[in-house]
Amino acid sequence: MSSEIYEETIYGQVLPINWNDDAPDGLMILVDGEEELIVELDKNGMLLMDHVDRWVRAEVLIKEEEDELRIKVKDFNLEDEWDYIDDDNW
Repeated sequence: MSSEIYEETIYGQVLPINWNDDAPDGLMILVDGEEELIVELDKNGMLLMDHVDRWVRAEVLIKEEEDELRIKVKDFNLEDEWDYIDDDNW
C-alpha cells in the first residue's frame, strides 16, 4: 500500500462529509463535479468550515492513496461572486 504526495492548485466546491448537530464534522472539496478530495482539518482546513457550499481556488498538498484522495490546504481564495455577509440582502 503506497501513497503519492504532490502539490497542486485546485478549483472546486467546499462540501460537508457528514453533519453533526448543525455543523459539518468533515469537509471535502468537490473538483469537476466528481472528484472528492478529503480536507485535513488542521489550521487552514478548519478555516474552510465557514465556507461550506462556496467555490474556492486552493493550493494544496494531495496525498493519493488506493481508495481516497486527502488534501492539506496551504492557502485558498474564495472564487464565487456572491456576497454572503447578510442573507437578508438576497
